[in-house]
Amino acid sequence: MEKMKLVNLFNFVFFCWWSLTGISCYTFDDVYRLKEDLFKKSNYSTMVRPKLNQSEQTEINIHLFLRQLLELNSREQVMRTMGWFTITWVDEKLRWNPDNYGGIIEMNVLQKEIWIPDLTATNSIDEDAIFGGDNLRVYVNYTGNIDWEPGFTFTTSCIVDVTMFPVDYQTCSVTVAPWMTTNQEIFINETKVVTDNLLVPNGQFDIVDSSATNDFFTLSGNPSNTLTQSNFTLKLKRKATFYLLNVIGPIAAISFLCGVSFLVPSESGEKLTVSITVLLSLTVFLGVIDASLPKTSDSISYFVIYVTSLIGMSFLAVVGNSIIISIHNKNPGATIPNCLKLLLIRKYKKLKSKEEANGKVFPEFLDRNSVISVTNLELSCCGICGKGIAPACNHWPEVAKIVDRVALILFSLVLVAINARFSFLMM
Repeated sequence: MEKMKLVNLFNFVFFCWWSLTGISCYTFDDVYRLKEDLFKKSNYSTMVRPKLNQSEQTEINIHLFLRQLLELNSREQVMRTMGWFTITWVDEKLRWNPDNYGGIIEMNVLQKEIWIPDLTATNSIDEDAIFGGDNLRVYVNYTGNIDWEPGFTFTTSCIVDVTMFPVDYQTCSVTVAPWMTTNQEIFINETKVVTDNLLVPNGQFDIVDSSATNDFFTLSGNPSNTLTQSNFTLKLKRKATFYLLNVIGPIAAISFLCGVSFLVPSESGEKLTVSITVLLSLTVFLGVIDASLPKTSDSISYFVIYVTSLIGMSFLAVVGNSIIISIHNKNPGATIPNCLKLLLIRKYKKLKSKEEANGKVFPEFLDRNSVISVTNLELSCCGICGKGIAPACNHWPEVAKIVDRVALILFSLVLVAINARFSFLMM
């Protein structure tokens, strides 16, 4: 029984001690007195770097927390990002003993009340890329540790390489450096990019990697006068589904209409219309693509080369169909070139052999004394006369059909090769 009383007494004493030490009891007067002591009685100046030994550097740590990639404009070559920085350093003039001020271990003050590093985004195209604002709050710990978290919406320059568009990867950076101070005063010690669950997805790009590095530059040729520049780099992968479904697929399908135009009969009147329509369609698609690409010759997109090649093939299809229509409507009395005549004779010999096998009669093989019904005699004025072509017949439509077939085969092979090569490059 006595033992239980001792245990209960011990628990009661421990609970009271824990309650008294675990509760902060500072008042308004404590906070007011602390600020008076730190900023007025100590002659604190926002213009003087808070280092007791001014020959020593003030080390700064910078972490970039990315909230959203707003846009990567390939044409303008700029990236817009939104997020905040967590910037920490030690202010040796802002230290105190919490026991003297009611247990205050930290407080927040206005940015304009303390010294802050003059950091800026050096690759920003905005007029004012200086961090923070006078009314931004800064956390101050009793050890002198400062936690400054300025938000940002930066528009920074980014060199875009569109060679592999639309399955390309882009590397863009937000570059941060002191504006007027060098490494003799400020040294950027640690940098980091944080992309966590707070990141809002972008509809055009995925962030596949991020990194932070420091570069050192010598100013005015003086080795002792150096500057640290921090690069917060994002590696972006373009989401190509939109382009595959809405641009590449239709272009590939339309391109094969160049070959299909040679299947349209010359007498139909639509042969040239089909090839011209294909040419205009590809030209419109090229204009749509050009609106998304930068006006630069540093890199040429394989996609643009692909579409330009198809436009060239479409132009040749227009020219070829024009020539075929001209051949089809040529004067029957015009002489057929020997190369085309050989193709035509070969075609008719095949036709003759096929019809002989079917029991059809050709005039040159008839016996003059034989009797045969006229209804059973099929005469072809455009057949074979001896070893040549019957001169009184119009063979130009047949020549046009032969050229159509040859053009169909050639264009189909070339178009398949162009599309296969582009598909291989995009893999």
